[in-house]
Amino acid sequence: MAFAVRMTGLKSIYDADGDGGKSDFEIEPSWWSTDELKQDKRFVQTRDLGSYYDHTADLNLAEIRVLHGKYNASEATAYDGRLQAIDAELESVLDSGKFVVFRVCVFEWESGY
Repeated sequence: MAFAVRMTGLKSIYDADGDGGKSDFEIEPSWWSTDELKQDKRFVQTRDLGSYYDHTADLNLAEIRVLHGKYNASEATAYDGRLQAIDAELESVLDSGKFVVFRVCVFEWESGY
């Protein structure tokens, strides 16, 4: 099975509880290490669909900045120019202050391999 990362910006803690509105920010930072994130104690198993598992954490801006610094996209973007746009969007969102919670989900999907 393959894993990917999806990050969603939430404008309030109520959105994190599922009681609020929808986010207008969602990206998949493919250069972030799914293996390391799954081992991070903040990530808990949130969905079990038979043999598929998700690991999710709701992180604040400071925690996201640390992860963003740890998984620097500069090496990844050197190989894939599309990642530059994703990284620039993430930088812009982090600087905007619009979101109080970031839901980061490491999700398992069928790759066909």
